[in-house]
Amino acid sequence: MQILKLTAILFTVVVFCSAARGDHRPENRVMYDIVVTAQKQEQPGRDVPISMTLFDEFILEEREIQTIREIGDYTPSLLLFDIGFSTSSPPSIRGLFADALTLESTMGIYVDGIPVTMGVGINEPLMNIERVEVLKGPQGTLYGKNTEAGVLNIISKQPGNTPDYKVSGVLGSDSLRQVDFSLSGPVVRDKFYVGFSARHYEKDGYVENSLTGDEVDFRENDYGKLTLRYTPVPELDVTLLKSILKHDDGAGSLGSSFMPNRQVSSDLQGRDTSENDMTALKIRYDLGHNMALDTVTSHRVFDDKKIQDADFSPFELVHIFTDNQYVKTSQEVRVSGFQGELKWLLGVYGETFENEMDETWLGPLPTQIRQTIDGHSLGLFAHADYSLTTRLTLTAGLRYDDEKKSFRDHLINLDLENTYSELSPKFSAQYRFRPEIMGYATVAKGYRAGGFNPYVMGDYPRHYDQESLVSYELGVKSLLLGKRLAVDLCLYYMDISDMQVTANISGGRGGFGETYTSNAAEAVSKGAEIELKARLTKNLSAFGGLGLNETTYDSFRDPLGDYSGNFSKFAPGYNFNCGLVWRDDRGVYAGIDVTGYGKMYQDKTNQAPIDAYERVNLKLGYEAESFDVYLFGENIFDTRYDALEFAGLYDTFSPPAEWGIRVNLRF
Repeated sequence: MQILKLTAILFTVVVFCSAARGDHRPENRVMYDIVVTAQKQEQPGRDVPISMTLFDEFILEEREIQTIREIGDYTPSLLLFDIGFSTSSPPSIRGLFADALTLESTMGIYVDGIPVTMGVGINEPLMNIERVEVLKGPQGTLYGKNTEAGVLNIISKQPGNTPDYKVSGVLGSDSLRQVDFSLSGPVVRDKFYVGFSARHYEKDGYVENSLTGDEVDFRENDYGKLTLRYTPVPELDVTLLKSILKHDDGAGSLGSSFMPNRQVSSDLQGRDTSENDMTALKIRYDLGHNMALDTVTSHRVFDDKKIQDADFSPFELVHIFTDNQYVKTSQEVRVSGFQGELKWLLGVYGETFENEMDETWLGPLPTQIRQTIDGHSLGLFAHADYSLTTRLTLTAGLRYDDEKKSFRDHLINLDLENTYSELSPKFSAQYRFRPEIMGYATVAKGYRAGGFNPYVMGDYPRHYDQESLVSYELGVKSLLLGKRLAVDLCLYYMDISDMQVTANISGGRGGFGETYTSNAAEAVSKGAEIELKARLTKNLSAFGGLGLNETTYDSFRDPLGDYSGNFSKFAPGYNFNCGLVWRDDRGVYAGIDVTGYGKMYQDKTNQAPIDAYERVNLKLGYEAESFDVYLFGENIFDTRYDALEFAGLYDTFSPPAEWGIRVNLRF
């Protein structure tokens, strides 16, 4: 029935678009390229030998992408999994997923150069954004640890001499209220500029407490970002960025498997008052002779503060009080340049970090956690492109990382220390068959950092080693039909060693067994990705993307079983997106898209599946020179895709359909 509804909507949109008047001149239908910094130097996106999904500010607005989490819906091979809290979205990319408890990630997220390479505190609002670059495949040569399968780069718009002011308001279902404000422009023309953006968001929840009749998982947050830019001379560009995101949310959108209908019977009101504070200082200096110096200094503090009734009952069985803090300070210095056919880059990266875990679990078996994981790391890297001919370009890179980590349990006076080091090479060859068609082949190595197990007891393993992989990739990027159709295709194969997995030992507290992270598996990830964009007429465009993946354990066993041949968890067999957008000279806008994920498993036994699901989104509106008005619907058929028995403990309830109206004003 849902497919019939979807077909009817698509048919209606196409008929409407075909009947409307519009200019069909080819010159108005060509694609434009987005300049990116994926390899830390400016290049046209279609010249970069990386499987990459790009979003500029117009695409983000068209698809109502408001936070980092929503990027995954429109990116082949990427899932940003909602674990029930608005402050965490651990990524799964090309079938590789890191549990948030490890404090590591398979994908690095960089917000204006600020590294977020852990699985908690990931859901930054997207405001005043110039572009988002999603790089797939190992990126360790330029980005280091925890980028073994990809990088997500978020680049804000730089304030300049042109004033820009915008106000947006949203009203929607479940008392959705959102107000956005942004401004940028010169304070001293050609010398000093300022940019500021802010958002207030609030919405009622959808998980009902049967004892009180109230929704427990309401959301409210405030976000602000300040950008100061100084260009005293043409050769020097200094930018200071500061952003703060404060949450005042209710409980997680979680429940018990015994009450699956978005209901709980909690005797404790949950709360999430987490805060994300990020600062970056970026300096670029033109050294002359086709060389430039770039430095990025960053500081990030994520305060993870939550109260959660984890038994979802009227009894005090598992009440969790969390007051964790994660602090990272980093410094990167790069020198880059080009001479003739050679384009090169040299860099050094250093960071210090301190993760403080302070948790209290109340109930029949009360537990306290007072632990610190801290350390520092240093990375040295080099990268170069050389054009052998007008058609053939070779790319090579190498990075060495060295890291020292310490672990302290303050309750039992336990101190541990470990060191990790890794080489991350990369080699790529790209060949331009025609000016509009480029093919590439890449071999690269990536790794995920090792660490400690903060939650284990007794004689359980306290630390685990890094995970590494070697990736082989073939790809093609093409512009066809007079640059009206862009098609990108890639095939990849990743051989994974010392895979970090959740292992079990029987006989734990309560008889349920304890879990810990271990290097217990060898695995393979293989798949394909295709993306297309098409200008069908002057007014009608289409887009689509498909990621196919199979990630399986070659060998993996623990005392409770043998999981060899099973699928890795949170590795959907496919994900896709497709849509149509109509925009004409009269100001009429209409867009519809469908996103979906294939079946995936939540655990190594493959006994807890999440079935395949699709979401349909709709947007209609009127666009003028100084204002826009839109009616939008997300998940308009109210598809349910709950993660039942997530982590073997609870259910994560998916959000229901959302309808709203947005008004944008520009000055």
